[in-house]
Amino acid sequence: MGDRIYVADSQESVFFMKYKKAENQLYIYADDTSSRYLTTQLQLDYDTLCGADKFGNVFMMRLPADLSQQVCFWLKHRQQNSLASKWSFSVWILC
Repeated sequence: MGDRIYVADSQESVFFMKYKKAENQLYIYADDTSSRYLTTQLQLDYDTLCGADKFGNVFMMRLPADLSQQVCFWLKHRQQNSLASKWSFSVWILC
């Protein structure tokens, strides 16, 4: 499915990350805007995750299609543009 990594934290929710092999570094390119106490997450497809928190809430989040296509381009040109290092995208909460 590529070199994306989906990281969940027990207090900060989910981060979408990309691994750049040449630099041996991980970059966060999108995250959840809400803090959640996650207990589980499941990848549904390349851009969609389902999760649940300790309060019994179940949610789905999706990276918008246009942003998904821009992620690779954005990370390739990250070093060339000093403003690019400050860019971050938010995922859509579907339910």
